[in-house]
Amino acid sequence: MKRGASRDQVELPGVMVQAGSHLATYFNSEAGRTRIAVPFLREGLALGQPCFLIASGKVLERYIRALEKGAKAELAKARRLGLFATAPTPGRTVEEALAFWDERIGAALSGYGPTLVRIVGDMACVKARFTDVRQMLIFEHQVSAVIKRSPTVAVCQYDVREFDGPSLLEAIKAHPDVSNLGFVKFVT
Repeated sequence: MKRGASRDQVELPGVMVQAGSHLATYFNSEAGRTRIAVPFLREGLALGQPCFLIASGKVLERYIRALEKGAKAELAKARRLGLFATAPTPGRTVEEALAFWDERIGAALSGYGPTLVRIVGDMACVKARFTDVRQMLIFEHQVSAVIKRSPTVAVCQYDVREFDGPSLLEAIKAHPDVSNLGFVKFVT
């Protein structure tokens, strides 16, 4: 197993993160979008851990291109084995989205044994599928309970160009694990 990665924790730039963490990054550029998410997913692919990427359209294509640059063979293998999955959203309602993660995390853990589940969600893509941003943020507050009861690390990606100030403030409140680890490490 790579240095800094285990079933109980992962290493992100400048910080060790415990399983059960629900994190958020905040960025305003494509470099910021990939800075944490792509190495996080690449490491999971290399370790044979289940990885989920929630994004759609051109944003999804950008993530895939970035992943392929350093891990094309690992990505192809993970797709064949069912260890890498994408979706445009976990659901269109709070209930659907919570059920999606409860089911997917449970299936990953029962199908692949003791492992760490990695999730990256591009929240601008997720927001576009919910009825409104308020519903998405209610989901963000509630999904922590699903993540905390399993060996999962979730990184919610916030492109600050796509959200207003009050929504970003609510997103910060929905991810208290970030403040405990040092907010500045999650901002680009």
